[in-house]
Amino acid sequence: MGKRSNFALKNDRGFYRTPPEAVAPLVPHLPRGVRYWEPCAGDGAIMDVLPGCVRASDTKPLRRDIQCMNVSAIRRFGVDLCGAQMFITNLSFPTGNTRGDPTVPMIEHLAELLPLWTILPGDMLFNRYFARVHPICVKVVPIGRVSWEGNGVAGKANACWCLFDAKHIGQPRLMARAA
Repeated sequence: MGKRSNFALKNDRGFYRTPPEAVAPLVPHLPRGVRYWEPCAGDGAIMDVLPGCVRASDTKPLRRDIQCMNVSAIRRFGVDLCGAQMFITNLSFPTGNTRGDPTVPMIEHLAELLPLWTILPGDMLFNRYFARVHPICVKVVPIGRVSWEGNGVAGKANACWCLFDAKHIGQPRLMARAA
């Protein structure tokens, strides 16, 4: 169900295709020639827009080139990172009254392995449970409101890209929204 409506989720995982306009604000913040792992690849929407994906996985992959794997199975030792320099993904958003689950534990886990860029609802940055990952938040890049349904109607909430890195020391840097 949506936060500001009675809109039911598309499926049990709350899967929504990541639109290209949500990926575009991230591009200027990535190193040239970045190699990344997409751990919640779904139907590969991010991979289709952003070059450099060396590995893709999901609990319920929607394409043959995406491996079936749970985020918790990704470990530095025992799972080949395939030369990935970072994770870039659209994690499942937290659902009501879950204190940030499943999002916050996934952020903590992945950011221990490699730097992680993920899309988050903008409001999440102001919730108490975000305090768990605030110390490892490096940068916040506003996206604004996008059409998650692909119907041209913008969503009712703002989203942002956040970079998390367990090695980070200091405050997050909030970037201005591009014109």
